[in-house]
Amino acid sequence: MVQTDEIHGLLAGNVGIPFSRMVLNDLNNPNSKRVWVLEISSFQMEFIIHFKPFISIFLNITPDHLNRYTSMKEYIAAKMNMWSNQTKEDFIVYNANDNILVEEIAESTSRKIAFGQNYHPEAIFQPNRTKIYTHEHATLIQIDDITLPGKHNLSNVLAAATAAHIIGIPNNKICSVLSTFSGVSHRLEKVAEINDVTYINDSKATNLDAVQVALKSFSRPIILLLGGIDKGGDFRSLLPHTHKYLKTVIAFGQAKELILLAIGDAVRSTSAMDLNEALSLAQNYSQPGDIILLSPGCASFDQFDNFEHRGDHFRDLVNSMEINQ
Repeated sequence: MVQTDEIHGLLAGNVGIPFSRMVLNDLNNPNSKRVWVLEISSFQMEFIIHFKPFISIFLNITPDHLNRYTSMKEYIAAKMNMWSNQTKEDFIVYNANDNILVEEIAESTSRKIAFGQNYHPEAIFQPNRTKIYTHEHATLIQIDDITLPGKHNLSNVLAAATAAHIIGIPNNKICSVLSTFSGVSHRLEKVAEINDVTYINDSKATNLDAVQVALKSFSRPIILLLGGIDKGGDFRSLLPHTHKYLKTVIAFGQAKELILLAIGDAVRSTSAMDLNEALSLAQNYSQPGDIILLSPGCASFDQFDNFEHRGDHFRDLVNSMEINQ
């Protein structure tokens, strides 16, 4: 979205691409049209001194990394460091549907631009049931034309479109990207469909809120692969989702016993030693029309280097199954 003749955008940060390395590259080959798009974790925000973004984007605040932080308050404080050096010349793009977030940014002097799934007077783009429209009441895009799946992605779309608008990206460019961009690896990524069973790689879902979002994104029976290293979340938060499309939970890795204890008999559940065994069990349980969803809700470091390694391994396993059909 931030690739035009006048704006040369690059991605870096908590996506496996060190910002420092990319800045050094730019120092050697300066680009006056450069715009950086950074994903930044709470860990990275703990030690900032001079970091000052022109636009901070806050999608939501939900429990995460509670094995590192002593409380949600401490975790939120780390996240909010992102706007600590911003001034009234800068922008905060925030989810107006998140009450915690609204409260936390209230003291900032930066220009605040809202987005959300309900009408908000400060928003640049507003959604209704069928379309996203501009503050001039012109249609940006029909919602059915957005390629990203899941209701939660409407919020992500609105956040990205808002930030793009602030830096001068034209609406026709924003619309073009929203109608063609199908997502990135490890985030509700469709890997394959084998014997009418769909395999989804959501390895990026390392907390339980992300798992809940994934479960809400589908309207077919789901076999959920859940596990890894527990980050202090409460697996009982998944219980309200066990009565609709969630068919089976297969727990694996270090957190498997904790998961089974929390799930109880609310849904059929079993455990596996590792992801290989979990996928094999899921295949045995599956029927045509099912979705096998890797959405672990945990860190990956018990068996993998990172969530990308875990997702790549899942993809390789599924692809080998497809070849052997």
